[in-house]
Amino acid sequence: MREKVPFKFENMWLKVEGFSDLIKNWWGKEEVDGFASFVIARKLKVVKEEVKKWNREVFGDTRLKKFNLLGSINNLDAKEESIGLSSEESDRRRREREERGRVLQLEEISWRQKSRALRLREGDRNTRFFHRTPNFCRKFNFMASVVIDGIRCETIDNLKMSIHGFFR
Repeated sequence: MREKVPFKFENMWLKVEGFSDLIKNWWGKEEVDGFASFVIARKLKVVKEEVKKWNREVFGDTRLKKFNLLGSINNLDAKEESIGLSSEESDRRRREREERGRVLQLEEISWRQKSRALRLREGDRNTRFFHRTPNFCRKFNFMASVVIDGIRCETIDNLKMSIHGFFR
C-alpha cells in the first residue's frame, strides 16, 4: 500500500486568474490567537486544505482538460470538413483552441517544476527533457527491496521493521 502523498504547491496555480485573491481570503478567514509561529502554522494548514479542495473541485486535472478540449476541437474540425460550421461553432472552436493553449502552458509549468530544472526560464519548449527528468529521478528514488544480514525484505512492513532493527 502506498504512503500518503505529501502536499506540494503547484506553480501553475499562480497563473490562474484570481488565485492570489483566493489565497488572501483563505489566509484572513481563520482568526487564531497565540504565538506568531503557532498562528502562521495554523493559517498555513487552513490554506493548504482550502487549496487542496479548490484544486480538486474547481481547477481539476490539466491532462483531462487537455484531452477533452482536443476531442471537441477535432469533432468541430471534422464537422467543418463535412458540412461546415456555423458562426457560433467557429467561435466555440476558437475559444477552445485558446483554452487548450492555456492548459498546455499550465502543464508545461507543472512539468518544469517536477523536473527541478530551475536554471531554465519559462517559455522553453524542451518537453522531452521535462518529461524525462522527473521520471529519471523517480527511478532512482525507488527501493523495491533491501538485503539486511542476508535476508531480503520486499514488503513495506518488512522494510520498516528491518531498517528500524538494523539501526537500533
